[in-house]
Amino acid sequence: MSRSRAGFVLLSPAALIMLLLTLFSGCTTTLTRSQLAVEYYNIGTAYFELGDLAKSASFLSRALELDESLAQASYNLARVHVLRGEYEAAVELLDTLARSDPDNVLIIETLAYARFLDGDMAGAATLYDQALEVSPADLDLLLNRAAVAELSGDNAGAASLLRRAYQVDPEDPTVILRLARAEVTAGERAAAIEHYDIYLETNEDDWLARFELAGLYVDAEYYGLALTQLELVVDGVTGNDDLRGQAAFLRAQVLLTAAEEEDEGIRSLQTAISLGYSDSDAIADLLAAPNLVGRDRVEALLSEAGLLESVRDGDAGAGGEAEAAPDAERSPHSPADPEAPPSNP
Repeated sequence: MSRSRAGFVLLSPAALIMLLLTLFSGCTTTLTRSQLAVEYYNIGTAYFELGDLAKSASFLSRALELDESLAQASYNLARVHVLRGEYEAAVELLDTLARSDPDNVLIIETLAYARFLDGDMAGAATLYDQALEVSPADLDLLLNRAAVAELSGDNAGAASLLRRAYQVDPEDPTVILRLARAEVTAGERAAAIEHYDIYLETNEDDWLARFELAGLYVDAEYYGLALTQLELVVDGVTGNDDLRGQAAFLRAQVLLTAAEEEDEGIRSLQTAISLGYSDSDAIADLLAAPNLVGRDRVEALLSEAGLLESVRDGDAGAGGEAEAAPDAERSPHSPADPEAPPSNP
């Protein structure tokens, strides 16, 4: 229990439940059905805040049995269903609310999220689009809609949505990095390089992003820029030998084929091998390069490490691709819990 600045006592959810149940037990015969429904709603919401979803669902359901028009109870019960993995039940409740209040962005966004979780990707996309018509500059909506586009394989659409998000908040590092990665997937290499550069200005220790940028530089044949980034990754990463090994190998590949710097390339290849790098496909690509310098030394080094035979046998080893962007980045997230539930339609 604590006091607000105005001197009012602020009750915890648990204390609020005890107070409500005490008051409730003494006056149930004098309350109307609507008033009783509101009390059940208050208790159910308090249990929700405590994380007791079973009791929350029980009280919210009782509230709706007494007053099915109580939108707050429907909305919070839908949230309980989502958290319990009961997506069809959540969708049913939210569908009813959305039909009654089609311009309520919070309801539409929550319904979109529930449809996404229920596997209805097209339905989720339609609802996010509907919400964006009402609130076109809502950053969370744009990010969630972009995530649905990415998961649906609409790479160009995802990049377009993330550019809109970037216009809303050009300082948000999450937006900038997601935009850069979406542009890579959409084949917009120059734009991706620009946004990786912007992102790394303030997130210089994000070694995975720096490695991704180096790969783009290699693809664009900006070998000097690529080597600079790769050296930073190899020297800067701690606790991730897989990423360091991949960066060291890519650096060796550039040095031994494009830059034709044999000694430095061999040293970088030795570093990659010492870090456990063993991707046979990438090693085979290196050996297949017609402009590979120091071929005898490369083959001897690989043979000594037991990697040459695995390449000839075609066995794929570890350290093939850099760690992918976290799945959470590419999935819609739940709307933030509102301070107050939606108004009764």
